[in-house]
Amino acid sequence: MQSASTPRRPLRCRTESRIHKDYFGSMSPDGEQHAPRGLTWESFRLVRYEFMLTALPKDSAEQQRYYMFYNLRKPWGMKYRTFHSRVLAMNGYLYLLPSLKDGIHATEGTKRLNRPIEDYDLANLCLRAVQPEWAANWALTYGSLPVDLQCFVGKMEAIEQVLDNQVQARRSDKKKNKKLQDKQEGSSKSSASAKGKGKGASSDSSSKQTAWSCSRCKEHGGAHTTHNTSDCKKYDKHGNLKSSFGGKKRSAPGKEEKYSKKSYMSLKRDLKKAKKETRKAKKKAKKSRRSKSPYYDSSSSSYSESSSENE
Repeated sequence: MQSASTPRRPLRCRTESRIHKDYFGSMSPDGEQHAPRGLTWESFRLVRYEFMLTALPKDSAEQQRYYMFYNLRKPWGMKYRTFHSRVLAMNGYLYLLPSLKDGIHATEGTKRLNRPIEDYDLANLCLRAVQPEWAANWALTYGSLPVDLQCFVGKMEAIEQVLDNQVQARRSDKKKNKKLQDKQEGSSKSSASAKGKGKGASSDSSSKQTAWSCSRCKEHGGAHTTHNTSDCKKYDKHGNLKSSFGGKKRSAPGKEEKYSKKSYMSLKRDLKKAKKETRKAKKKAKKSRRSKSPYYDSSSSSYSESSSENE
């Protein structure tokens, strides 16, 4: 291995030691082998060209120019200054690409296209690449094709500013219209809700509703926040339930005192007694239904009763 101090061997483009045509298709005058080319710019250009052909086609320069002239478009939202600088960078890379002029099939009429595009063509190229609104504004303002590339950039930035202001004005108008529409919809909804409450109902009455209170219903039981004391239809001034009220009637004072004086055990005995009475009534009703049945046999029933008694 070579040490770090030893220089690297320079790359040279040598030819084979036999009679052949050179890179451009011409044979040596004497018909013998060529001499070594040495470290020249021509040999470096040929080596670079051969290296480019390993990754790119032979007509890369022609394809790139065709794309820039007919297919290049400015993206939406990109500033024109940024787009212009990108186009200039693409134009500066053209001389590095392989061209058909360097191929073995090139003729005297073949033009070398791996050269930068001129400013006039570049300005017209950029005019075709922008959006239709920009091109229409340019035609209305200036009415001719661009000639100077630097002046063209400044004029296009002015058009960009005008169009941006128009877009912002449309957006602001749209927001205002939307707010106005929402406000109208809210007012229509509020009016509809007010109509649903009934004639004469208003926000003031709804606010007063919370201040209603009935002392009678609050004391004896009832919804005391739905009406005032003077409008109470459940109790009179003495606290008695009105006969015209359709709710549950209050029990008589004697019964309340009767049940209030009883203890828990007495109430429990009364409940058991009531349950026994209901059971007896159910049995009696069941027997009466059996006796009325056409399939009922009195002898079988008497026999069953006597057997149960003997047991």
